[in-house]
Amino acid sequence: MQTNQLSVSDLVEKVAKLNVEDFEQFIRTVNARRAQRRPDVLPKAESDLLKNIYVAFPKGKTERIEQLNAKIWDASLTETEHAELLQLIEEQEIWASARMNNLAKLSVLRNTDYHTLCRQLGIPSPKKDE
Repeated sequence: MQTNQLSVSDLVEKVAKLNVEDFEQFIRTVNARRAQRRPDVLPKAESDLLKNIYVAFPKGKTERIEQLNAKIWDASLTETEHAELLQLIEEQEIWASARMNNLAKLSVLRNTDYHTLCRQLGIPSPKKDE
């Protein structure tokens, strides 16, 4: 029985062709899987932080924010939808804040700076000079 396995170089070539959003999702997923395979290697505090860091904001909520934002541009957003949008944005900000807090804690544990840690984990971070 023959399996359709890719070589590492073939996989890298295919991944390199992904759009930016899919590429970043791929990196996050690979890093999460790597962390799951090595939970006994990492101290519990680091492992717990990594698990929390890799919890994504729900895709359905992100899509809904995009839909509601589109309605702003065509001036069809209702008051109820506006309230929903504000609630979703608040949830997204709380998620982002918790993620940044976990990244900051992990950078301290690893004795590195926030931007270096984000780069190592494949997580986009703000530019240093912003």
